[in-house]
Amino acid sequence: MKKLIVLVFVFFLLVGCNNSTKYTDIMNRAYELVDSKPDSAASLLNTIDAPGNLPPSAKADYGYLKNLAYHKVGKPNTEDSIILFTMDYYKNNNNTGRLSRTYELLASYYNQKNNMTSALKTAGEGLQYNIEMNDSAEIAHSYDILAKLSKGDFNNAIRYLHKASLYDTKGSYWRDYSIGVCYTYERKADSSSFFYKKKY
Repeated sequence: MKKLIVLVFVFFLLVGCNNSTKYTDIMNRAYELVDSKPDSAASLLNTIDAPGNLPPSAKADYGYLKNLAYHKVGKPNTEDSIILFTMDYYKNNNNTGRLSRTYELLASYYNQKNNMTSALKTAGEGLQYNIEMNDSAEIAHSYDILAKLSKGDFNNAIRYLHKASLYDTKGSYWRDYSIGVCYTYERKADSSSFFYKKKY
């Protein structure tokens, strides 16, 4: 009887190890693909069964990679709230390498859910985090995110975009064009024309 119990234990241990190795391989491959082929990365991650049962660190990384892949292809991911777990885990474990982008992904999740209060709050928290990290590029990016979330509030969008420009010394055609569009809606033709005509 004892031998049977030991054999059953070893069997499940081996199955667990194999599954762990399998999931690790999938996650590593998805990480390699998420920038160049985000749709392929998302498809790979979708092969993981019951991601909610992954160990906490793997579960957090899964949420990060899954939402990043969907974000890059412009596909909504409103049915999966695992990004909330990712944010809490990264905050509690001081994952500075991914926390800035996680704020963006969570703000996008709330935006897709039409929860603009939470989206703006999360984006604002991301901005404060990047200010604390003294990361100019990420600060500029945070202001760009806040501008995108300022739907219909063109004055606020202009303010955020101008602040982003202060931290982005290289400049951005997209940002200046967006400022021009906002000034157009505000009926400020001279200002809009100036930003439309900026050269890079």
